[in-house]
Amino acid sequence: MSYQITRSNQEDLLAFVATETQTFGWKADAVAFAVRRKDDAGIPGPVLAAGVFENFTGPGRAADFSFAMTPGHRMTYGLIEAFTNLAFHPRALNLDRLWMMAADENLISQRAMLAIGARFQFRKQAGASNGSDGIVFLMKRVSAEPPAARASRTEEPDED
Repeated sequence: MSYQITRSNQEDLLAFVATETQTFGWKADAVAFAVRRKDDAGIPGPVLAAGVFENFTGPGRAADFSFAMTPGHRMTYGLIEAFTNLAFHPRALNLDRLWMMAADENLISQRAMLAIGARFQFRKQAGASNGSDGIVFLMKRVSAEPPAARASRTEEPDED
């Protein structure tokens, strides 16, 4: 299944994610994206999900990520993967770290974050927008570089 990612209609996308996630206000640097599924002819369908990246930070290239599904659609690995590809791809947002939070009672979102490779970091008391505790996850860019070779520890006898 292929997807199309778009940034058109920023105000509408930000409003949609704010409503669905009960988020009240975005940082000034917030940018929203929508994901649409393409049919076999390559024609994009309706918006399935929208996500907002905000709070971009300096040299470590990190951002916070909020995600919302259009009512009536199910969250899939492919949808989440579309957003993480966008976050980490060098020709897109080129981030090294992506911070995500789910309300403590939202087990579906927590499982989805773990399934895509995010790691639990901490529990933030009253951190979710609905006033419940927030479960904070971090996802890091996967390095394509092989690990550095270790120096040999064998000692060779001196030759005199």
